[in-house]
Amino acid sequence: MIFAASLSCGGGGDGGDSITDPKPTRAAVASVVVSQDTATLVPSATIQIAATVKDGTGQPLSRDVVWTASDTSKVSVSPSGLVTAIRAGSSRVTATSENHSATTTITVLDGGIVSSTGTVLLVHGGDIQLGVPNGAVAAPTVLFADPSTDTTLSARVVRGTSFDFGPSG
Repeated sequence: MIFAASLSCGGGGDGGDSITDPKPTRAAVASVVVSQDTATLVPSATIQIAATVKDGTGQPLSRDVVWTASDTSKVSVSPSGLVTAIRAGSSRVTATSENHSATTTITVLDGGIVSSTGTVLLVHGGDIQLGVPNGAVAAPTVLFADPSTDTTLSARVVRGTSFDFGPSG
């Protein structure tokens, strides 16, 4: 009498032998890096912040990132890292992946975006009016008025005021 037996070991359906051909392990997240450390905006302005998740050797990984803002009355942040300024102040925007994070500090100045058609911006609760006539700027331009710490005379500080006007540069 001859007996024949066939043995089979299931590998969980992945086609690999778990002893001689193990499944590759997923690289651990070692750090998260954001595209910029700081940004300055005015209400309604936006900026796209990017996050790169890296392994222990510094190689980028494809991982989900969760975005949060420390003060959602100042800025909002979308699931893709698009930050929208809401009102003057500051907020930290944080990108987190697998318990690692990086932060961007967003400062929102009191001001606005003016188009080539002109407008009047009311800033600091209406205490300051910035009138921009039609055609004064060729493209959308950010204007702001911020309390000044500059004690020297400069073109950006209006004599007799404590406000610094911009854009800077």
